[in-house]
Amino acid sequence: MKIVLAEKVSPATAAVFQQEPGWQIVTADQIKNGLSAELADADALVVRSAVQADAKLLESAPKLRVIGRAGVGVDNIDTDAATRKGIVVMNTPGANAIAVAELTIGLMISMARAIPRATSTMHAGKWEKKSLQGQELRGKTFGIVGRRQVELKACVVHAKSPIGWAPRPAEAVAASLLRSPTRTDAKHAPHPPNCATMR
Repeated sequence: MKIVLAEKVSPATAAVFQQEPGWQIVTADQIKNGLSAELADADALVVRSAVQADAKLLESAPKLRVIGRAGVGVDNIDTDAATRKGIVVMNTPGANAIAVAELTIGLMISMARAIPRATSTMHAGKWEKKSLQGQELRGKTFGIVGRRQVELKACVVHAKSPIGWAPRPAEAVAASLLRSPTRTDAKHAPHPPNCATMR
C-alpha cells in the first residue's frame, strides 16, 4: 500500500506509518514531480492544512481509498468529490486540543492585560502604566462558542463556570448567552449560515 504524506509531519507521526510492514511511505520532501503525479498509484493521502485536496487533485488519484487530515477541520478537502469517488475522509479530532486550548487562554490573558499594546508602546519608548492596568479574569463569565474538545479543555484550564453554546443553535440563543458585560468569550466554530453575523 502506498501512502503519500503530502505535508511535513512530526518524526513520531512518520514513524507510525514507516513501521508498518508492506507500506510504501512517500514523505513531503520525497515528492519530486508534483503531488498529482505521486498520487497516480497511491492508496492513501495524508494532508494538514496547506494542501488543497480538491476535485481536480482527486481526479489524478484513481486508486485513492482514504484521505487522512492531520488535524481537525476538513475544509481543505472536497468531501463531496471524495464521496463521489468512494474515498473515505478522516480527521483527528482532539489531537491538538490541549495546545489550542492553552493558546486560547494565553490570548485571553494577553487581551485582558493589554499586553500587545504594552509591547508596542514600550518599543516606542513609552511607559503608559496607568492605561495598561487591564482587568482580572477571575470572576468573569467564560462564554464558549463550540462546546467541543478545545473549548472544554480551555474551560478546565480557565477554572471557571462556563456558559456553553452548542455548535448550531439559533442566533438569538447565542446572543443571549454572550451578552454578559463581564465575560470572556472563546469562539471555536465554523461559519454555518446561522453563525454568519457573530463577531
